[in-house]
Amino acid sequence: MLSDTLTVYVKKNYPEIIKEYNRYTNRNELPAVGDIVITLTSGFGGYAGLYRRVKEFRDNNIIISGDGRDYIVNVEEWYKKIEVIK
Repeated sequence: MLSDTLTVYVKKNYPEIIKEYNRYTNRNELPAVGDIVITLTSGFGGYAGLYRRVKEFRDNNIIISGDGRDYIVNVEEWYKKIEVIK
Protein backbone atom coordinates (compact mmCIF):
# COMPACT_ATOMS: atom_id res chain seq x y z
CA MET A 1 0.00 0.00 0.00
CA LEU A 2 1.22 3.52 0.71
CA SER A 3 4.00 4.45 3.09
CA ASP A 4 3.10 3.81 6.72
CA THR A 5 3.14 7.48 7.70
CA LEU A 6 0.78 8.47 4.88
CA THR A 7 -1.52 5.53 5.60
CA VAL A 8 -1.81 6.51 9.28
CA TYR A 9 -2.50 10.13 8.34
CA VAL A 10 -5.21 9.19 5.84
CA LYS A 11 -6.83 6.68 8.24
CA LYS A 12 -6.96 9.31 10.97
CA ASN A 13 -8.13 12.28 8.90
CA TYR A 14 -9.97 10.72 5.95
CA PRO A 15 -11.25 7.25 6.96
CA GLU A 16 -13.76 7.23 4.09
CA ILE A 17 -10.87 7.17 1.59
CA ILE A 18 -9.42 4.02 3.17
CA LYS A 19 -12.89 2.47 3.25
CA GLU A 20 -13.43 3.20 -0.45
CA TYR A 21 -9.94 1.91 -1.30
CA ASN A 22 -10.67 -1.35 0.56
CA ARG A 23 -13.98 -1.76 -1.30
CA TYR A 24 -12.12 -1.29 -4.59
CA THR A 25 -9.34 -3.76 -3.78
CA ASN A 26 -11.90 -6.36 -2.58
CA ARG A 27 -14.28 -5.85 -5.53
CA ASN A 28 -13.84 -9.44 -6.71
CA GLU A 29 -15.28 -10.75 -3.44
CA LEU A 30 -18.94 -10.53 -4.40
CA PRO A 31 -21.60 -10.41 -1.69
CA ALA A 32 -23.40 -13.69 -1.03
CA VAL A 33 -27.10 -14.38 -1.34
CA GLY A 34 -28.69 -13.32 1.94
CA ASP A 35 -26.09 -10.67 2.81
CA ILE A 36 -27.33 -7.31 4.04
CA VAL A 37 -26.00 -4.38 2.02
CA ILE A 38 -26.31 -0.63 2.29
CA THR A 39 -26.80 1.49 -0.81
CA LEU A 40 -24.09 4.03 -1.57
CA THR A 41 -26.05 5.83 -4.28
CA SER A 42 -29.67 6.75 -4.89
CA GLY A 43 -31.79 4.74 -7.27
CA PHE A 44 -32.62 1.73 -5.11
CA GLY A 45 -36.00 2.93 -3.94
CA GLY A 46 -34.76 6.12 -2.33
CA TYR A 47 -31.63 7.89 -1.27
CA ALA A 48 -28.26 6.38 -0.40
CA GLY A 49 -28.01 4.69 2.97
CA LEU A 50 -30.87 2.21 2.62
CA TYR A 51 -30.51 -1.37 3.80
CA ARG A 52 -31.23 -4.05 1.23
CA ARG A 53 -30.72 -7.84 1.04
CA VAL A 54 -28.96 -9.74 -1.74
CA LYS A 55 -31.66 -11.89 -3.28
CA GLU A 56 -29.94 -13.66 -6.17
CA PHE A 57 -27.47 -13.47 -9.03
CA ARG A 58 -28.85 -13.34 -12.56
CA ASP A 59 -26.73 -13.11 -15.70
CA ASN A 60 -24.13 -10.41 -14.93
CA ASN A 61 -26.19 -8.74 -12.20
CA ILE A 62 -26.77 -8.86 -8.48
CA ILE A 63 -30.44 -8.64 -7.54
CA ILE A 64 -31.06 -6.88 -4.24
CA SER A 65 -34.45 -6.50 -2.62
CA GLY A 66 -36.12 -4.21 -0.17
CA ASP A 67 -39.47 -2.54 0.44
CA GLY A 68 -41.18 -5.24 -1.64
CA ARG A 69 -39.18 -4.47 -4.80
CA ASP A 70 -36.13 -5.87 -6.56
CA TYR A 71 -33.24 -3.77 -7.82
CA ILE A 72 -30.43 -4.63 -10.24
CA VAL A 73 -26.74 -3.94 -9.58
CA ASN A 74 -24.17 -4.72 -12.27
CA VAL A 75 -21.48 -7.13 -11.08
CA GLU A 76 -18.74 -5.02 -12.68
CA GLU A 77 -19.63 -1.93 -10.61
CA TRP A 78 -21.23 -3.37 -7.49
CA TYR A 79 -18.57 -1.95 -5.13
CA LYS A 80 -19.49 1.58 -6.28
CA LYS A 81 -23.20 1.10 -5.61
CA ILE A 82 -23.52 -1.08 -2.49
CA GLU A 83 -21.47 -2.03 0.56
CA VAL A 84 -21.77 -5.35 2.37
CA ILE A 85 -22.87 -5.02 6.00
CA LYS A 86 -23.54 -8.76 6.61
